[in-house]
Amino acid sequence: MNDVRYYQTRGRWLAGAIRAGTFTPEDAQPRFEFLMQTPIARARRLLHIGSGTAGVSLLLGRHGFRPVAVELSADLAALAREASLARGWAVAVLNEDFRTLDFPPYFDAILADGMLPFGQPSEAETVEAVQKVADLLRPGGYLLFGSPEWRPAPTWRRRYTTPQGEVLEEAVFDAETRTVLRTLTPPEGEPLTLRRRWQTPAEMRAMLETAGLVVVQQWRAFDPQAAWQEAEDGTGLVWLARRR
Repeated sequence: MNDVRYYQTRGRWLAGAIRAGTFTPEDAQPRFEFLMQTPIARARRLLHIGSGTAGVSLLLGRHGFRPVAVELSADLAALAREASLARGWAVAVLNEDFRTLDFPPYFDAILADGMLPFGQPSEAETVEAVQKVADLLRPGGYLLFGSPEWRPAPTWRRRYTTPQGEVLEEAVFDAETRTVLRTLTPPEGEPLTLRRRWQTPAEMRAMLETAGLVVVQQWRAFDPQAAWQEAEDGTGLVWLARRR
């Protein structure tokens, strides 16, 4: 899994920058408030995939949920675990690849808002990832995940920065091929790249259906850190699906 090195390197750099600044789970408050307006609010057994510093999971733990946060980066998982223990909030933090998780169909809801499970290098790998996530949900359980919003422009770039303003990585979006090429240039070592292909909304719906998931609703983010608005069918950045 060639993405493991990429995400571990990215997580190590980002965790160092976060430790040098000020980390607070309250930064995830807008996302938490959004979740409380969805069926996720009724879930008790909740899995958060690609949780990063687990800000959303920590706020869920603060409000009586018992989430399991899964993060590929050992450094980001350590930050999340420290924050949970310091505050006494019930959050289990696992430093694992979600593709190797060994749980029965147990969870009431799965959050994958970091888009990690989807947009794999090949269609076959994406199908496998979608099925893996579906198999972790109980019947009637919900999946919430994000996908890129493709613009009319043929290509565009987006830069992601650390809290100190350093460029963490750059992503080049190609609308024609539906691919995203990410380039990580850490302070030490060689640049790393990661290419992902994203499905069209119709392709994604078909994959979800095949895995036993039915799309319930979609939203579009005009500001990912602030608020969400309902989108026209097929243009959403955020998907909510239910397991049959």
